[in-house]
Amino acid sequence: SDDLGTREFPTRLQQPQGWGQVVAIECGASHTLCLTQLPMDATGRGTKRSTVWAWGSAAAGQCGRSPSEASLGEAQAPPQRRCAPEPLADFLAPSPYWPVAVAAGRSHSAVLAYLSNSA
Repeated sequence: SDDLGTREFPTRLQQPQGWGQVVAIECGASHTLCLTQLPMDATGRGTKRSTVWAWGSAAAGQCGRSPSEASLGEAQAPPQRRCAPEPLADFLAPSPYWPVAVAAGRSHSAVLAYLSNSA
């Protein structure tokens, strides 16, 4: 089923296209963060840049800003809940911040990133 509603029991879901390999996953009280990385190609080309995904309760801002929310600016409040994983805009190319690790607490999130000179 493609239903993303509330579940009473753990349910296996299909990994979305384009995620790559899951490097880390962290859960807060009502939200989840996932760090993924696309594999290098056979020639060793590609990027080692990871992507941070977030979903769940966003009432306290713990799911960060998705690309669509970042384009709205500060005038519009972010949604209270994100029902499907979305990447965090602040760590997508061409941002100079490359995510390395994620952490989640009860109603907060953290991303450890390094500042790259070549975004």
